[in-house]
Amino acid sequence: MLFMDIWTWGPEKRHEVQKRWSEFKYPEDIKLVGEWLDLTGNRFFVLYEVDDPKIMLSVNDMWLDIAKVDSRAPYRYSPQALIRHSPCLLLF
Repeated sequence: MLFMDIWTWGPEKRHEVQKRWSEFKYPEDIKLVGEWLDLTGNRFFVLYEVDDPKIMLSVNDMWLDIAKVDSRAPYRYSPQALIRHSPCLLLF
């Protein structure tokens, strides 16, 4: 199953996040699709696939003392589905 995490942290936690991230390795059961750092704020995006959501939860639990982790199963769509579910996009 595909998941997207959005991690956020306060500016005072920046150095701790950097230190911990430099030592972090994803478990073998997680297939990383991509990760992006928001340079305008204290935010990080991760897109990955995992068969057992419990693995994802255990990884996220390791960060909850210094960051907020919002995990979602992103909506997969085709362009036709996007138009059908978001007709207001046609106005732009």
